[in-house]
Amino acid sequence: ILFVVVAALGYVAYLQTGREEANPLDTVTPLFPGVEVRRVTAIRLEDIEASSHMRMERDASGRWYLTDPMAWPVAPGLVQKLEQIIRSNQGAAVPKALVADARASFEPPRAFMETEERLESGEVRRVRIEIGDTDLDGMRVYVRRDGEIFRTLRNIETIFTLSLKDYRAKNVFT
Repeated sequence: ILFVVVAALGYVAYLQTGREEANPLDTVTPLFPGVEVRRVTAIRLEDIEASSHMRMERDASGRWYLTDPMAWPVAPGLVQKLEQIIRSNQGAAVPKALVADARASFEPPRAFMETEERLESGEVRRVRIEIGDTDLDGMRVYVRRDGEIFRTLRNIETIFTLSLKDYRAKNVFT
């Protein structure tokens, strides 16, 4: 009897695995595919709704500095948050029923984040993520990369709620 129960559970698990592989909604992809944080040389943030922008660049020693609209060291904690987003945010496919709403939320996009990465060949590669509206569940936000629309965590949205003053380092001396 125990053998029959284990075999039945194994068969059910096998069927479930097949369904999960066939369901495209379960597929996730890195939001910044192939981007390695150690090679990122610049990050640009633009909040279109608030008409604000900033660009930060990494110098040869590895320290981050605001370069636009002003020159100032960047708060280390905020750099870590941006690196965390680049490293770990995933984009999930949008259900077919929500694709029209998702597309409409990018007319125009609310904001965007762009990374510049210097590859070993010396070439500069840019990855741009546009931010749309929040999803119906309120836990995710629509994002667009290379024309494809995904849903991701709202932590990418919260970086645009900070002002330029919040990004500036508070240290008197470096």
